[in-house]
Amino acid sequence: MKIKDFIVCALTVLAVPLSGQVVSHPIAEDWESGDFSSLSWERPGSQYRWEITSEGAHNGRYCARSGNYYTLNTQSVLQLGVYLTESGNLSYYRKVFSAEGSGGFLFWLDGELRDSLAGYVDWSEFQCPISSGYHVLKFCYTKNQTKSKGSDCVWIDDIQLPEGLITQWQTGSCETPDAPQAVVSDSQVVLSWSNAYHAEDILLFDDVEGHPYGAVNSPGTLGWRYIDGDGAPTAPFGVLSFPNVGSPMAYVVLDDYLLVGNQYNVTAHSGHRFFGSPFHSNISNDDWIVSPELDFTEPFTFSFYARSFADRFADEKFVAAYSITDTNAGSFIPLHCDTITTIAEWNEYSFLVPAAAKYVAIHCVSHDQYMFCLDDLTIHGRRTSGHPCNVYRDGVLIASEVTDSVYVDSLATAGAHCYSITYICGEMESAPSDTVCIHLATGPATVTTEKEDTVPYVLTSASKDISDNHMANTLEEMLRWNKYPTYGVYTQLLQYFQDSFPNLCQIDTILEDTPHPDLHHSIFAIHISNTLGQATTKPAFLYSSTMHGREVVCYYMVLRLADYILNHATTDTVVQRLLDNVDLYICPLENPDGTYHQSDDLIWDDGVHTIYHNYNNVQLNLNYPYLPGLEGAANIQPETQAIIDWVTPIHFVMSVNFHCGAEIVNYPWDAWTTQQRAHADADWFRYTGQNYASLCHAQDTAYLYGDYRGRSVIEGADWSPLVGGRQDYMTYYQRCREVTIEMSHLPLITDTTLLPTYWDKNKDALLSYAMECSYGFWGTVTDAATHEPVEAMVKVLNHDRFHSEVFSHLPLGVYHRPIMAGTYTVEVSAPCYQTATFTVTIRPGMAVQHDVELQPQVEAPVAFDQYILPGMQTTVVAMAENEVHWYDSDTASQAIAVGAYYTTPVLFDTTTYYLEEQYQNDSLLCISPRSAVTVYVLDNVSVSEHNEDSELKIFPNPTGDFLTIDVGGESLRAVSVYDAEGKQVLTKKITASGMLDVTSLKPGNHLLGVEYAEGQWRWVKFVKIGDK
Repeated sequence: MKIKDFIVCALTVLAVPLSGQVVSHPIAEDWESGDFSSLSWERPGSQYRWEITSEGAHNGRYCARSGNYYTLNTQSVLQLGVYLTESGNLSYYRKVFSAEGSGGFLFWLDGELRDSLAGYVDWSEFQCPISSGYHVLKFCYTKNQTKSKGSDCVWIDDIQLPEGLITQWQTGSCETPDAPQAVVSDSQVVLSWSNAYHAEDILLFDDVEGHPYGAVNSPGTLGWRYIDGDGAPTAPFGVLSFPNVGSPMAYVVLDDYLLVGNQYNVTAHSGHRFFGSPFHSNISNDDWIVSPELDFTEPFTFSFYARSFADRFADEKFVAAYSITDTNAGSFIPLHCDTITTIAEWNEYSFLVPAAAKYVAIHCVSHDQYMFCLDDLTIHGRRTSGHPCNVYRDGVLIASEVTDSVYVDSLATAGAHCYSITYICGEMESAPSDTVCIHLATGPATVTTEKEDTVPYVLTSASKDISDNHMANTLEEMLRWNKYPTYGVYTQLLQYFQDSFPNLCQIDTILEDTPHPDLHHSIFAIHISNTLGQATTKPAFLYSSTMHGREVVCYYMVLRLADYILNHATTDTVVQRLLDNVDLYICPLENPDGTYHQSDDLIWDDGVHTIYHNYNNVQLNLNYPYLPGLEGAANIQPETQAIIDWVTPIHFVMSVNFHCGAEIVNYPWDAWTTQQRAHADADWFRYTGQNYASLCHAQDTAYLYGDYRGRSVIEGADWSPLVGGRQDYMTYYQRCREVTIEMSHLPLITDTTLLPTYWDKNKDALLSYAMECSYGFWGTVTDAATHEPVEAMVKVLNHDRFHSEVFSHLPLGVYHRPIMAGTYTVEVSAPCYQTATFTVTIRPGMAVQHDVELQPQVEAPVAFDQYILPGMQTTVVAMAENEVHWYDSDTASQAIAVGAYYTTPVLFDTTTYYLEEQYQNDSLLCISPRSAVTVYVLDNVSVSEHNEDSELKIFPNPTGDFLTIDVGGESLRAVSVYDAEGKQVLTKKITASGMLDVTSLKPGNHLLGVEYAEGQWRWVKFVKIGDK
């Protein structure tokens, strides 16, 4: 639906009910729901849409931020229609950061401009009086000049209005669930509960084809109702003629084949019939078509096609509305902010309707026009029962919005745990259930994360005492954090981190020896984690710096970040939250040969002591493998190859590569502009980059101003294209999400009193940005049969492209997918597994866990052991979905048979055979683990009196519960059954043919013998099958 300027003009025909059946409340919006669902907000258009951000709110965690991406002559609009039952004050808080004269914030109330701001204005309150009645609030950020500054957007928070109608109703109460049941299975806890969530899709559709031509106010099969509010006869038509013309009516059924005088050649939108509401000469239409009574439990969609009959009288007007009580005209509430005017072409109109609506309606309010037309009316939504659940372990949320009635916790550690669940009721969460507690003997396996391809850290000796006023020559001097370290102090600092915080810090050696022939340099990484030495489900995040040797402001910055985190791990809640949720790595100096080119004791940007390239004079940010479709190849340097080898097994989820020489955040791709190839997650990159910039701007509005038309955040090639860069390599080949942050205009600041100011500007942003990798959705992917972890692709359908998919990785099968807030359908696939899909809803600054079990394409075949006499053959049957291969040993490579059946040779000794299931699809061959089946050959002495005779017949074979024994007219004494190990498992006296109950027998191969009246025994084999 497209709506023009929002000016309240013709809604006086709609009366909103103020009876006791509708309760009004003060209206407030703080966006703490994490989305726009609390009120019926409208965000017109598909670009530059307002978004919820978890950074820099006025109060609480969230606020709304305009979606302007620095594009000229655009606006980002957020609007709301409300009906107030009392007069009072409207208030809200806003923060603006824009360039004077080039755009800014505007607020309209009922089409009248009430508030405008530009430049930088920190959080401040706006208030104005507002009367009772219907109002439209419109918040807008406009961009109309090339000049930009900082964030170029506006933030809104904490809106307060007088009492009015709640526009999105909560349905039903959110009762407290009963305590779940808990069962310990191996190292997992299986939780189950009642009242699981169930959804039923409901679609009501009317194309008018089933209504009689000329029928007035036709109910049809759906049961439409009508209100003829004006009660007047239709005006006479000069040419047009149809049944009942001139009669009082709300709507009449028309047929484009049967209409007489259809000079405008109007046709139905589909088929031939449609509804028409004819004009009246002297009064406005007041004609309603009302739906049958509805019963949805979630907001639903009401859509239809409408048009004006004649282009000469095209100003047909209507209002779509809903009622939560009855079908009286005064009970209906409009679904949009102003009347809608149609044109002389069919156009679709669609509205989201609150779940509490019992009726929807279309109200024709035209004045002296011609004919308002309707066709293809659709009402579509869901009716749900039960509730999705949140699952808590020891008071901590471990699973969100679980729609099944069972949840398996495979990550609990050994020891005692207590579980509870809550119901999710719309935007509400119930009180927690009573807890159920268990004791887990063993937890998930822990695996060391020590990597074979990293060299153990060895401390190098301290450098000579060469003084310069911007160099720290001792560790004590460095820890004052106002100077750069000499190389010797740098290595001492890393040793200090590791020795002082052994449970939090480990130094990795990425490259032991760089190319410099005279100075011994290494590339190190600082691993900071509260789960060192363990396999962890936390996402890995990397901050790295100074691949260009002269860019050392960021070198200082990341070293100070490491120091701050390690020293505040128990005192700063932000740091604690980071350590609990992120596995952090910091590589402070990627190009030590460039930074300390002439001497280990001096950094000086003179092209001698400190240089841009590495020792081999290669620009390391043009030195990574080229992406597909790009010509040429990189001359990969030792530093580059070492970084590649180091990052590959860690599987970083996000990373930042710091540079100096500008102040800007740029994101992939560096090799293609936005117009050439936009990244699938471009909106997310802009959003998280804007979060970083906004936190910096909160400290200094002149910082991170942006070097391209004032943009703080920009796509790489839109700013400065390059091929062979690390950002594109990490994002494409490593499937990481890397950005480049240019931290300082000056690569080297010798006035080191300024260095702490850069830390102050960036500290909050650095801590916050690393947390972004823990948001979105994540989980584990395991084998449904063995519960072992699986390496699988996790793809967001209709979204991912060009390697934006992520993978789950061993040893835990964990995946992480940061993504923009929204609802997505996700596909999980792996070779030799059946593909699984699920739907997930993401909110800003939140993590949703979704574990996936993949059904293997092949499983070890099932076959039952056999029991035969010496010198006999038997046929073994395998149960499998695909082709079975038989082997005579567990290690044999040559199959002795292929197929579901295998007939043995004559056997005199007990023999074991091995089976595997194989599935071939194009070039993919899937082979299951091997299972074993044994044919037992009984001792001849113990069965010498037993003779197998084919005259004895049994059926069915295999059998489930009952077996029919047929010996013709022979007389019998008894029947006995033995299992595959020769144990007697059943005996019964019988005298003739009949049925034998074998329900109690275990599945497998059995030998049945009957004793005839003369004392002779006869034997036959049968298979008892189970549920499978």
